[in-house]
Amino acid sequence: MRIVVDLHWVQSGDWATQPPNAIPVLVQELIRNCGGHEIFLALDGTHPEQIAQIRALFADRLPRENIRCWHPPGWVAATQPPTQGLSDVSALIRHACLLQLKPDIVFIPLNPHCLPLGAVQPLRIFHPDLLTTIALEESPVKTTQRERTLPPFKDLTHLKGADLILIAPPFTVEEIYIRSDARLGTVRPAFSCASPGPSQGDESPLSASLLSHLEELNQSASRPLVQAGTVRHKLAYISPLPPEKSGIADYSAELLPELARYYDVDVIIEQDKITTPWIHTNCGIRGVDWFLNHKASYDRILYHFGNSPYHQHMFEMLDAAPGIVVLHDFYLGNIQAYREDRQPKDRAWTRALYHSHGWGPTAERFNPARFDDTQRQYPANLEIIERALGVIIHSGHSKSLAQQWYGSAYLHNWATIPLMRTPQETREKNWAKEALGIPSDAFLVCTFGLLGANKLTHSILDAWLSSELSKAPHC
Repeated sequence: MRIVVDLHWVQSGDWATQPPNAIPVLVQELIRNCGGHEIFLALDGTHPEQIAQIRALFADRLPRENIRCWHPPGWVAATQPPTQGLSDVSALIRHACLLQLKPDIVFIPLNPHCLPLGAVQPLRIFHPDLLTTIALEESPVKTTQRERTLPPFKDLTHLKGADLILIAPPFTVEEIYIRSDARLGTVRPAFSCASPGPSQGDESPLSASLLSHLEELNQSASRPLVQAGTVRHKLAYISPLPPEKSGIADYSAELLPELARYYDVDVIIEQDKITTPWIHTNCGIRGVDWFLNHKASYDRILYHFGNSPYHQHMFEMLDAAPGIVVLHDFYLGNIQAYREDRQPKDRAWTRALYHSHGWGPTAERFNPARFDDTQRQYPANLEIIERALGVIIHSGHSKSLAQQWYGSAYLHNWATIPLMRTPQETREKNWAKEALGIPSDAFLVCTFGLLGANKLTHSILDAWLSSELSKAPHC
């Protein structure tokens, strides 16, 4: 098995201020006790002094040709963040370099307490054609207990694309799953903190544990090799994004890291800001006008339609730049009525009712007694279905509704993809309650999403207040 150890983030992080023998314990043990496997080191060429020190450190363990360097364009210093353009180009150069080494596994040691400002930003490190393992290990720099348990960033979503995440204390499986939203089975407690010691042949427990996990991952993987130079398609992703108070915005923030493994993604927005750091780091951010002037540069266009004002700009966009539509809500009466209220002359809802359902429902729209019921009763979405190059839905119920309202002729380009869910492992509930500042003995009843008449929130509150639970101090 050929293992390529990528030390870019070691060179750029707080290990960079330490002597060369402070290279992560796991890397030293892996090279000392590789068990017959072939080890390569991939180094960032902008650190010549480090490269010389690393070559000297492993001179008796690795052939010189097994230590390779790649070079970002120009001078990209680790002490200041690169521009988005330089980071993108650097990521492509690194990716091509790794592919040329033909690794079975790319192994990356990473200190989650120190997210470095290297030439390649987080999650650009993951590619579907490279089997990648992350090892979370603390640096030699001493940290306080607070720093060890509360890293100075909000989450670990930059780890989400890893095929395997190996951890050591003080990190826990629960913590990494919750903060990274990693796929089930990818996070494993693999080793205990240790200091490098003298070579002991192939008897090192640390390297033996690591190699066991890497061998298992390699045997279970079945990925076609993508040759260097393969062109990644460019995707325009059109959806509300955090901090917009929309479930679709949160859904998109979770989906984008997965799509970025296969596409170069630009998010197309009609909002003032985006509060998800990963999106700023890994995606291009474009406005609607810019997109419409450059729509031909995209290989794929993906719209996320829902029944709320956050999607009002997408209707005209779909006409100008057709694409795939993810139809989160089959009924679009509320957003169509909102559009007409904002621009009465366009008669958006009236036209949608007539096009989708004919004169009868259109007349109901002008009956004050039927105004609200008409919004809820009629989907008013046929024009969207007709314009879409394809429709993605989350359940068969939407397809049944489409057949009921419009017949089966419109269903030829529909695909059902269930809502993205990360399978939950058994987790200690008190950990989550503590993180949210909720007493451990509190009994919780939760309802999520936007408040509305269809949620029957008032009925839930009435029932709760009528029950004995409402008088219990822990409820």
